[in-house]
Amino acid sequence: MCLPVHGTVGHQLASSPSADSQLSADKHLDLLTNSGRQSRVYDPFPTPVYSSVGFDILGKLVENVNGKSYSEYLQDSVFQTAKLNRTSVEIPGDQSIGFIPAVPGCSGAMYSSNNDILSFRASILSSELFTLERTRAWLKPRSSTSSSGPYVGGPWEVARGANLASDGRNIDFYTKTGNQYDYTNVLVLVPDYDLVIAINLVGGVHSSLPEIEALFSALVKALIPVVD
Repeated sequence: MCLPVHGTVGHQLASSPSADSQLSADKHLDLLTNSGRQSRVYDPFPTPVYSSVGFDILGKLVENVNGKSYSEYLQDSVFQTAKLNRTSVEIPGDQSIGFIPAVPGCSGAMYSSNNDILSFRASILSSELFTLERTRAWLKPRSSTSSSGPYVGGPWEVARGANLASDGRNIDFYTKTGNQYDYTNVLVLVPDYDLVIAINLVGGVHSSLPEIEALFSALVKALIPVVD
């Protein structure tokens, strides 16, 4: 399964440089030099803004600090730590193990399986990647939006559901949604219940995002009262 990226706020890992699209040091310097010549989309702090350029620079910093390529860093520090045996930045050599979407490439430059995705989310909730304190700090909204429901995390899109629990309290869903043409996935953490949800779907003319949103909504409405 390809891990695509959807153009919303805060795609952290998914938007950093891919293994076959690394920018050279000269191109990064050119990027930094010319970025200041562009008009700002917004002044600082009025609204959350997604920045592809910011994550390109972050990816280069990760490389320089660790002395590894971005793909090597992912393999050593993320894939191995979380025991992701079928996740890679290149198309798997054995393509018989799953379905590879017929698209030019993954926006996030990663290929994975549902089992690995669930394992990765579980490793976050169990604080295998970070300390417990850092994990708790990570699973917090960073900013609100103009709507009363969605919040912005880093890199989460945080959906707040009301009237799902028996006592009517709000339940926060830390989601990452992505799509590549008509392939869409949503990855969800529900810290209140140590619950992990992953849905992958293909359908629709240009995007299956409306269908996956409807499916996710129906799923949590049925699931949360049971686990509560």
